[in-house]
Amino acid sequence: MEEATVGQEDWTYVATLCLDDESEVTEGVTEVEVRRAFTELTWPEATLLIQPPDGETLVNLPTIFRTPDTAAQSRSVTLLGVRIQLEATPTSWTWHWAQPGDDATEEDVTTHTTTTPGAAHPNATITHAYRRASDAVRPSVDVTYTGRYRVGGGAWIDIDGTHVVAGTPQSLRVLEARPTRIR
Repeated sequence: MEEATVGQEDWTYVATLCLDDESEVTEGVTEVEVRRAFTELTWPEATLLIQPPDGETLVNLPTIFRTPDTAAQSRSVTLLGVRIQLEATPTSWTWHWAQPGDDATEEDVTTHTTTTPGAAHPNATITHAYRRASDAVRPSVDVTYTGRYRVGGGAWIDIDGTHVVAGTPQSLRVLEARPTRIR
């Protein structure tokens, strides 16, 4: 678990206060502050795996996309002097078969969102067939996290909204297979 401090640069000292119980302090931590911490922290981008491997595929061949990154991630932060545990869970993935500006068709630049991370051959669930050859398509996958938090060892509380982490595009060449007559 990674630790971070969020928002202290905006603090102004007001007073020193002695309390009997940590719960008296946690009443001051708001959902807005927790949500801000959740979106300001660095959560990992999803790793994009492509089959066939090695950066090449064929025109009209279903190219398989997937990510192995499905585990929840935890971070601890200190808000208003209170330790908060945050958890981000991948809940959906947005697949980009190509980026705007790539040598690609309009269909290739259209995104596709799923609630599954895909699977390898022969159980492929996320595929795309490119319709023309190209030396310059750059697929990527964005991951959408939902979050929750807790104070101390208390009950988990869901964080409203989601947080999207954009994936880094990878290079992919789309080749055209040419039939050859063999005698």
